[in-house]
Amino acid sequence: MKRILLFASALFMGANGMAQVADFEETLPAVTDTAWFGQDQTLTNTSTFVSGDFKFENTYTIASWGSYSTGCSYSNITDNTTAGSGNQYSNITGSGDASTQYGIVYVTDKDRVFTANDMPFSPTSIKITNNTYTYLSMLNGDAFAVQFGDVNNPSGGEDSLVLSIYGLDANMQRTDSVVVYLADFTNGNSFLMNTWTTVNLNSLGSVYGLDFGLISSDNGIYGMNTPAYFAMDNLQAIGLADADFEVLALGAETAWYGQDNTLSGYFTFISGFYEFENNYNIASWGSYSQAWSFSNYTDVTTPGSGNQYSAYTGMGESSSQYGVCNVSTYNNNRLFSTSKVAFTPSGAYFTNTTYTALSMLNGDAFATQFGDVSNSAGGEDWLLLTIYGLGIDSSRTGDSVNFYLADYRFSDNTQDYIVDAWTWVDLSSLGEIYGADFELSSSDNGTWGMNTPAYFAMDKFGGTVTGIESNQSTEISVYPNPTNGNLNIEVNENSIVSLFDLNGRLVKTENVYSTILNWNISDLENGVYILTIETNGTIYSQKVVKK
Repeated sequence: MKRILLFASALFMGANGMAQVADFEETLPAVTDTAWFGQDQTLTNTSTFVSGDFKFENTYTIASWGSYSTGCSYSNITDNTTAGSGNQYSNITGSGDASTQYGIVYVTDKDRVFTANDMPFSPTSIKITNNTYTYLSMLNGDAFAVQFGDVNNPSGGEDSLVLSIYGLDANMQRTDSVVVYLADFTNGNSFLMNTWTTVNLNSLGSVYGLDFGLISSDNGIYGMNTPAYFAMDNLQAIGLADADFEVLALGAETAWYGQDNTLSGYFTFISGFYEFENNYNIASWGSYSQAWSFSNYTDVTTPGSGNQYSAYTGMGESSSQYGVCNVSTYNNNRLFSTSKVAFTPSGAYFTNTTYTALSMLNGDAFATQFGDVSNSAGGEDWLLLTIYGLGIDSSRTGDSVNFYLADYRFSDNTQDYIVDAWTWVDLSSLGEIYGADFELSSSDNGTWGMNTPAYFAMDKFGGTVTGIESNQSTEISVYPNPTNGNLNIEVNENSIVSLFDLNGRLVKTENVYSTILNWNISDLENGVYILTIETNGTIYSQKVVKK
């Protein structure tokens, strides 16, 4: 099978990431130079917003003298020259980390970060820089705070602003922490952070949340005089990125379904941590595609197979792109984890394609109109999607989840429906799997199988790695681990050794014909990788830490 790697540059991971990722790119209104800080609230409350796999606390307070916000906000404000609290939602770089949007934290007692499903996670890194208000206050001083480095201030110019990033346990108590200097004027230094800086969070281990603290050398009766803000972007953690089909930028109103290939064959493309099968066929009468494609078509009114790559919603789930599956009985419609490790799916969003929905709604030359009492089902029609788990040998495990894309079997006909919105389907009951397979069945069938068009749309397929280190063979040795660059891999016979990053990208692979493989990975960024060793059809996996 030919693999087509369709990766864009890492966003936070493009977000959504995946590794689990938060990049603050999803939810801000499409208005330049603005921020969300809770201003759409009508009551004083602590709420959360979600970016990627994470949710962030925000407290919005309505007082007699006005409203204010603490905790986490998100912004695309570019003003990095205006001093004062009126510019509290910008950062000193004027943009996000290789993006337009970013997070701002006003550090108080409610500025924590959790996963959207409140499950534990292992943070790996975050990008940090100074907030503009805070940076200019430290650089020049203001009505409340001293200029950092000024020998006449109470610290004698030995100033610092220190950010602590804490892990939280199941009881929401702080555990370990990572310390970052946002400013350091001690011991002859004159440092003010003014670029996006990567902070390694691996030492925090598995946590249930993150919390933040700021300590300044400039304090008064009521606490810190230095404005208690910082900016963050691209929080990443070990896990699986959602497959959101955003990885390859499509032109407007188009889809990828294998049409750039010159031969018939099976191909795959990658989104997030997942690899999707595609079968492209070149026939004498024309070319056609089956299994997985991805699209940004918005046409929800044109019936027929000429509009087979649009979702009935006209867009992805909170995005422009989405996946479309043309399910075939004779071909594979599967997805797998790119690193060949086990994972536990959390779920995905599903909806109908326009082609299928309009066929069921109105009927067409091949298929009956759902609910028509004169059809073969007497109007008791249905379209069922079944999602199966796959084992390490790619065979179905026996576990499955059913989701009806249409159901006209209710005694009360007002309850009959055709799914026309993105609908979340919980797939966690599939347990630990290595892939998923998809099947469609319908009440409308003929000599050649289903008459109903065998398509559905999917977005944001997500899950959590469960296979790292769980299936390591005692006959395989990887050392030193953690490593500074040199990695020795001992195998017992001919094997394929591969190394993946936490975005699912293959960064190194080699066929091993001896018992020891020596790799120099000093050119790779520090962080966590997944090493897989395939021997005689059996795949072993192990986490490798590059320091």
